[in-house]
Amino acid sequence: MARHGAWRKPLSVAVSPWRKPLSVAVMMLWIAAAAEVSGPLLISYFIDNMVARAPNRDP
Repeated sequence: MARHGAWRKPLSVAVSPWRKPLSVAVMMLWIAAAAEVSGPLLISYFIDNMVARAPNRDP
């Protein structure tokens, strides 16, 4: 029976030549995810704090 973490060593050996490009790709994925989340958050903040508190302009 194989050890529980036996897959880590061969995987690290196989990935080692691509360590820097892989880390850059992961960072870019995190940045893209943060950019996707920030759009709706900024819109909801704008609606809640600017539009909802705007003075009523009805005559």
